[in-house]
Amino acid sequence: MDAYTDPNAHNTITIGEMNTVYDEDKRIMDGVQMQIKSNPSITLTTVDYANLDIPKPKTGRTPVPAVNFAPVVSCIRNTHLLPVFFAANPNQPAKSAKPPKVGAIGLKICYTDAAGTAPPLDDYRIQQQEGRTEFELPQIVDKVGKKLWVICFYLSPTGEAGPDSEPCSVIIV
Repeated sequence: MDAYTDPNAHNTITIGEMNTVYDEDKRIMDGVQMQIKSNPSITLTTVDYANLDIPKPKTGRTPVPAVNFAPVVSCIRNTHLLPVFFAANPNQPAKSAKPPKVGAIGLKICYTDAAGTAPPLDDYRIQQQEGRTEFELPQIVDKVGKKLWVICFYLSPTGEAGPDSEPCSVIIV
């Protein structure tokens, strides 16, 4: 350290030696921090985390249970290749907001012939979740004339799924 702080001896060699010493000290300190952090018999206080320069572990999110009721799904508009659905809260059907403790709306869809009946649950495919109660499902031209079946379910903010709604169908125009 003396050679590094002395202006007459401060050169490339002493800088390189200081970097080597720093790297070795850093490696040792990281090892000590890892041993302390991973030892379950050691309980660190907030001051210990700060003094030892150990990042405080993040607390995990506890699961938020899903609501125990399903939305009521209806097709509110069916224009060319763009049906629009509404997943209503059965307790407040006129309200357009999601119920409390609902983070998103899960979605499953399936296609049948126009005269087809509701397919079994195994035929439905999960789609991207929706953040709003009113959502569009854009279709492609080869689906014209087919019946689109939609099932919705509420998702809690941590992704827990609630019960499925009754299937809603619409013929793609």
